[in-house]
Amino acid sequence: MKQFVCKPTIHMFPTCKDFLAGFDIGEEDLVLSNAYIFKPFFDGLDCRAKALFLENYGQGEPSDTMVDALLAAASRYDFRRIIAIGGGSPIDTGKSAAILLRHPGKTARELFSQGFTPEGALPIVAVNLTHGTGTEVNRFAVLSIPETEQKPVIAFDCIYPTWSIDDPALMTGLSKEQTRFVSIDAVNHAIEAATSKSTNPLAVMLGKNTIELVVRY
Repeated sequence: MKQFVCKPTIHMFPTCKDFLAGFDIGEEDLVLSNAYIFKPFFDGLDCRAKALFLENYGQGEPSDTMVDALLAAASRYDFRRIIAIGGGSPIDTGKSAAILLRHPGKTARELFSQGFTPEGALPIVAVNLTHGTGTEVNRFAVLSIPETEQKPVIAFDCIYPTWSIDDPALMTGLSKEQTRFVSIDAVNHAIEAATSKSTNPLAVMLGKNTIELVVRY
């Protein structure tokens, strides 16, 4: 059997300014983040991308109404990429927006329709700042529907992030409270992997190791 070895490209960006230059981020890029994350690091760096902050379109976890409101602001522009900076909320929102900006007229609720198959999505640069999510390297996104208290999952190959920046050094600045929350999230994912009906020995091993590491550190 032929073996395939994945050799990811490693980019080193000592500063946010180097990141902007390295990815040539400009006016055709859409940044999705939170103001408290983005502004302290990128203000004053002449970031020419259009930045939209989730808290201006709703509160809490990303929802279908939040995504639709954000798209109403973004649809006036012609973007080439999505730059999602933060934890699971900005990245999942970015994945949803990446599809919908390629499908004008569609709403976030339609992403969950069994008859909907996207014809593509904008490329995604996922900059992950927490250790509780895996969305920066997978094909899934979760949006809540507040009126029904549901959290359906969308799963499409086209929303695998094209680039993922996952630097543990970025996570050391989280408060103790935030660290507790994302650690519980990581443990939940590990339990799911180890106990799922469709699990396998590798997933069980990784799930158990994750739980041990989170509890230890």
